[in-house]
Amino acid sequence: MLKDFSDLLRKKSTIWFALFFFVNILYALTRHSAVDFIQFWKISRNAIFVPGYDIYYVNTDFSQPLFFFCLVSAFSVFTYKVALFLWNMMQMLLVVFTVIMSSKILGFGERYDGGWNEGKHIKAGNYVLPLILGAVIICDNLWLGQANILSFFLCVSAIYNHLKERSWAVGLLIALAISVKLTPVLFLIYFLYKKDYEVFPWALGGLLIFMVFIPSLIYGVPKTLIYLQDYIKLVIMPFANNDVAIRGTTGFWHSNQSIDGFLGRHFTDFGKTHYHGLHNIIDPANFTLVQIKKIGLIIKAVLVLLAALAFTGNKKNNPHLLKFEFALMFLLILFISPASWLNHFVTVFFAYYVAANYMRDDSNSYFGRIFMKIGLITCFTLAALSSFSPTAQSYSGMFLGHFILLITMFIILFIEKSRIRKTWQPI
Repeated sequence: MLKDFSDLLRKKSTIWFALFFFVNILYALTRHSAVDFIQFWKISRNAIFVPGYDIYYVNTDFSQPLFFFCLVSAFSVFTYKVALFLWNMMQMLLVVFTVIMSSKILGFGERYDGGWNEGKHIKAGNYVLPLILGAVIICDNLWLGQANILSFFLCVSAIYNHLKERSWAVGLLIALAISVKLTPVLFLIYFLYKKDYEVFPWALGGLLIFMVFIPSLIYGVPKTLIYLQDYIKLVIMPFANNDVAIRGTTGFWHSNQSIDGFLGRHFTDFGKTHYHGLHNIIDPANFTLVQIKKIGLIIKAVLVLLAALAFTGNKKNNPHLLKFEFALMFLLILFISPASWLNHFVTVFFAYYVAANYMRDDSNSYFGRIFMKIGLITCFTLAALSSFSPTAQSYSGMFLGHFILLITMFIILFIEKSRIRKTWQPI
């Protein structure tokens, strides 16, 4: 890993990306109250020092698990500006290590014996394009000081260790990811579907450590139990019950690009009422909130069923296609969640990696590579066109573009499963 890190540092393009990161961090430091991190910083301080302070009842705009605020408390010993700088420096390094691990994962199953093809690692053309495509999303995370890059890094780390058959590490990493952001629980289900049952006890033990033991050391046992009870009541149960509204973290505003956000914005009168313009022409707007939640649940169930049909039962079957399964899992997380803001879309970074490398590999299906180019160009075009203003975002280009990419990847996965592919062999 360190060798890959040093190799990456020697590339000329890395200098430009380092400059990109630092410019965005400096901009984040000038945004003051517009940054989410200042709220995290205040919450983590108040939870420790203010008597009777309740994280989940006072702050209805955030739904992060309790351990996340414990993590931020390590930064809250500094002034806000210093804490934000250190937080974003950490995120910058995590993006770099995510690039390295993603490139390693792309090499899995590319040998004649299903092993790792080290030759695919850190090719400039393979890692520059995804970074360019995901630049706006990375910017948004750095500007806001959000938790999505950390959660994404932990999921990619879990995938890497899954391929290395380190079940204990997978379980602990997924537990840590869930303790930062709830949605990675879908990866735990995925690993169990892959018959890696040893992951479960490690994940369960990790959740007890990160969600109960560590918060108890910081907040004390009584306050921790209250916070956990509130989290289950106010965040987990409404999601499990498919409630129409889940705190202040869900809604149908332009920035919510999930299935629920798309349906609520266009198939109720929300878009016509709040955004006007083309919404008065293109939106059906004839469904109730309860109806669109039911429709959304059906669409999500169909996507999960499609994934179950497309994915293999273990990683020994078609190992070179596992990268597609991982990319699809990251996309599914965005669409299954009741709210997926722009900064949440940092997980599509992995899908961009898979797409870019698939298109550049001549051993893949010619039709598949053309189809992938069309899907990726369409995805990026729709996402870019909808990024200029809140009104433009309200037309759901981010959702539609990545939903098209999702369907494209499903189709290519089925195409590649049906053909015999020439793999790399040693000379």
